Amino acid sequence: MKKKKQEKVNEGICDFFQSMSLKEASSALHEMIKCSQSKKQWKGGRKDGSPSDLLYFTEILIRLTSNVYKLVSQGVQKPEVILKPSPWYVPDIDHKKNYCRSSDAEMAWDFFPRHLSVKEYHNPYYALIKFTNELRKKEWLFLYSEIQYYALSRHSMGETSVDYKLYQVGGRLMKLLEACHLIVIRSAKKKFR
Repeated sequence: MKKKKQEKVNEGICDFFQSMSLKEASSALHEMIKCSQSKKQWKGGRKDGSPSDLLYFTEILIRLTSNVYKLVSQGVQKPEVILKPSPWYVPDIDHKKNYCRSSDAEMAWDFFPRHLSVKEYHNPYYALIKFTNELRKKEWLFLYSEIQYYALSRHSMGETSVDYKLYQVGGRLMKLLEACHLIVIRSAKKKFR
């Protein structure tokens, strides 16, 4: 029974990256945070961008976050996801299979995790544990709704009296996306190749 629950959580994380690539998600997150800090409304980084794009992104980000909390609470870490560090303890960017699908190898640099520490690159579960320890799930979900609201409005989050430290929030969310992407790539190598 426990194994079935874990597989369902892993599928939930995988679903996020079937909906959009890491590059698209990174771009959407960056645009969402940028718009919420300014008085410009969300356009999705495109002329034909639609508010529904942001609503969809927020919806799948909420599902991803819920699945991450479930995964961390289960405490199970797949051994194939965790890399043994090299003697120099630096990521080997030549081993593209550790961070992108073979079909994406031509654009591997777009998939290399730039926000994770070396320790988190080798074991992405560390980034997820940090993420869940930072705020409770309800607090993250509230923060998503606030960022979404201000990204769609003509007001800035800076006009509120609450200091959200959105630069740090954006960094934490990028770590979440990159860590989940590594888990999907490394645990499902056979499915994607």
